[in-house]
Amino acid sequence: MQVNSPAISVLLPVYNAERFLCEAVESVLGQSYSDFELLVLNDGSTDGSLDLLRGFEGRDSRVKVFTRENRGLVSTLNELLETARAPYIARMDADDICVVDRFAKQLAFLLANPGHVAVGGWVMQINHIGLPIGPIRSPTSHDDIDAMHLVGHASIWHPTAMVRKDAILAIGGYSPEYPHAEDLDLWLRLAERGKLANLAEPVLFYRLHDQSVSQVNGLAQQSSAERACRSAWERRGLQAHFEATDLWRATGSVESRYQFILKYGWTAWANGYRKTWWYYATKALQAQPFSQSSWKLLLFGLRTSPAQHAHSSARSERVD
Repeated sequence: MQVNSPAISVLLPVYNAERFLCEAVESVLGQSYSDFELLVLNDGSTDGSLDLLRGFEGRDSRVKVFTRENRGLVSTLNELLETARAPYIARMDADDICVVDRFAKQLAFLLANPGHVAVGGWVMQINHIGLPIGPIRSPTSHDDIDAMHLVGHASIWHPTAMVRKDAILAIGGYSPEYPHAEDLDLWLRLAERGKLANLAEPVLFYRLHDQSVSQVNGLAQQSSAERACRSAWERRGLQAHFEATDLWRATGSVESRYQFILKYGWTAWANGYRKTWWYYATKALQAQPFSQSSWKLLLFGLRTSPAQHAHSSARSERVD
């Protein structure tokens, strides 16, 4: 008897992700739209990830778990693509959380817009313990998204994306030439086949933590992103300038981590997340108790609110 193919194949690569894995998987299985398969490839994890995944597989027939030795993210994603049975591919990461109606809204968009090959959405940043930091509202139109990608600014967040399978296969899937920026390269190549979009609402809680790929490999990611952009300029006959020269996540240095503590604190304050602001204000004082920036974050936040200081924002706040 032939089994009907699902509408969506969800691709979830996993490597040593037991810390946040259950929340991520549960947010997929709890989607309001349920006609999907969740394809998980355990990329040689050495923690308890595989045991957790086997548990989900035993409880829900939509979960299919594969495992092998470690080969890296690009190989893992391409193997999952080969296994996918559905015409639409949804990406998910093992440390993030889907909004409950994400799949329903993204599928509806692609069905209503046949000229679009991929759709993402806005994200709400959360920290390692789940405290909200603030939203990131990416461009929503194809022209604006592609223009940002061409100068190195990722405007479709990889774990928010839903892509037409035929389009991603037509361009050869993920390229190994751009490690840690394989998503930017993918969007640049997909934009040469069809349109890209973002939903103008959060579809994912994007977790910021010190073990994420973006934080651990920030410098390599920046280098790969510039090479991906230069390759796109050459294909399209463009002259452009790479703009994404500022790392958007902390590096391993003490000073970098401190600067991002301040950034997250001010972002949380500007968005009215007082508990998160307090968390980062106290961390800043612990990190550098004699810095004016630490005390400014604490005292300014105690004395004022975003409504009282409407022109303040996390991006414009200066630090020592």
